[in-house]
Amino acid sequence: MADDAYKIAYERERTARLAAEKLLDEKIKEVASSMTMVTQQFDTLMEQKRELELLMTVANFSQQQLSFSKALSEFISVLGDGTQAAYIIVYLFNSKTNNLKASDIRWATDEFPKPLAELVAENEYACGNSIPGKVLQTGKDLKWCGEAEIAPKRVAIREQISTAGCYAVPIKRYGHVVAVIEIGVHSWENFPERLLKIVNSAALQLGVTLERRDAQKNTEKNLSKLRKAHDDLKHTQSQLVQSEKMASLGQLSAGVAHEINNPIGFVMSNIETMKDYASVFERIIKEYAELEKILPKELSNEMKKKLNDISEIKEEEDLEFLLEDICQMVSDSEEGLKRVKDIVANLKNFSRADEDGKLEPKDVNECIDNTLKIIWNEIKYTCEVVKNYGEIPLLNINEGQIGQVFMNLLINASHACQKNGLITITTKVHNENAVFIVEDNGSGIEAEKLSKIFDPFYTTKAVGVGTGLGLSISYGIIEKHKGKIEVESTPGKGTKFTIVLPIPVS
Repeated sequence: MADDAYKIAYERERTARLAAEKLLDEKIKEVASSMTMVTQQFDTLMEQKRELELLMTVANFSQQQLSFSKALSEFISVLGDGTQAAYIIVYLFNSKTNNLKASDIRWATDEFPKPLAELVAENEYACGNSIPGKVLQTGKDLKWCGEAEIAPKRVAIREQISTAGCYAVPIKRYGHVVAVIEIGVHSWENFPERLLKIVNSAALQLGVTLERRDAQKNTEKNLSKLRKAHDDLKHTQSQLVQSEKMASLGQLSAGVAHEINNPIGFVMSNIETMKDYASVFERIIKEYAELEKILPKELSNEMKKKLNDISEIKEEEDLEFLLEDICQMVSDSEEGLKRVKDIVANLKNFSRADEDGKLEPKDVNECIDNTLKIIWNEIKYTCEVVKNYGEIPLLNINEGQIGQVFMNLLINASHACQKNGLITITTKVHNENAVFIVEDNGSGIEAEKLSKIFDPFYTTKAVGVGTGLGLSISYGIIEKHKGKIEVESTPGKGTKFTIVLPIPVS
């Protein structure tokens, strides 16, 4: 009875032990499987990390100022670390020979295998020749696993250096192969298709980065040229403005000379008359001097005679009138000289170059009046000028340039009026802007010509009259002052120019 109980207990214990051992084996296998999976996942993560670093490094090339050769050197260094390559060879395209030539050779160990080194160094690869030549020919990546028809000389060398083959990718700039990178592979198991695609993408990205760098340099170069062209254009425009001023002054020269000659003429005439008057005074003074010498206490007959002579001279020359007239002539001469001074000052102010474009608070009504003084002799024989000036606050303007605008408009208006012309100048404030209107009752401008009058070198005048730049330059000046200029015209009735300039905020 006791033996039976012992056997039953033994069997139970044995069954439990076997079950526990089985369970332990299963857990050990599960742990081992998990460890394998973790190891594989770790290896995968490390591969992905290296691949990501490869792509990130290439992406960072765009932010670095690297030359093409330096960028390639950095790229193959990253390739070596990211792919665990047996070796890396860089072939550069020679545009003169249209061949590829090895420029950089790197081996995973300290010493590059002599057979491959000699083969690569001694040869240039034409399109379609060997591995780099095939890539040059197709422009696509190439996975070489030892095929003799592609690279017969490499078959034996492949066995000597213990590699499974190589992977070659092109570096392209603007669609043309400029370099080929060959990567030696120890084992294709360590170089899966995913890694091949990443290396190819990295090579493609490097090419795009280099293109972007080239485009950036070209953009900077073109921008520099544009800046220079802009500066040259501004300088040329300034010269055109000054040339137009000189042309306007040339047209006005006869009138200006007449305006200056008139006051100078009567000043000179007055001076001549004053010389005659001075001669009379000199005679009288000499007589008085002689009288002083002979004047006794009692008047003698001789003295009475001298006094009588002096009285006759005074009556004959009308001394009282001379004294009044000489004062008036001096006053007239001063006024005439002042007119000459004003004309010369206005001419100097108008002809002065305005290259600095300095804007200053100025009274535009006064600017218009100064312009009228300069051109008055040009327009007074054909036109009457009516001024309807409103109260205009000081505007920030370049007085010389704004004066040139009104000179162009007023001279054009006078030319449009053959005789009995009327030019009306109106100034006012409207909607926080200063408005200036120059209107004439001249011949007017046809509608088809009206849209072109602000074009450079366009003119409605006869050949040889004007430069065709006046209104174009005027348009640019008003635009520069942040204003606008508009024109309305009716053939046979006249033309109206309206200038609007902003009033500065207090």
